[in-house]
Amino acid sequence: MSWAASLLEQRDQLGSTLSDSPSLRSYPRDVVDKQYRIARLKAAGETKLPLDAFPEANPYSLQEILDEGFLPAEKGHPG
Repeated sequence: MSWAASLLEQRDQLGSTLSDSPSLRSYPRDVVDKQYRIARLKAAGETKLPLDAFPEANPYSLQEILDEGFLPAEKGHPG
């Protein structure tokens, strides 16, 4: 599965979960920065690129992260 397809799949699953459980709607906002830090470490390990090749802080808004039509390369970030 390509990274773009994986991204779309995860967004779809998250959207379904949030629709089914309204009490979780604030959850993405609460965890996005922590999850970005973890994803950054994983990306560096998987790609064998230095950690500083990835932005230290999450460069994406929550709206962009959840937008099914948004792909990171559109904003000029590595993708």
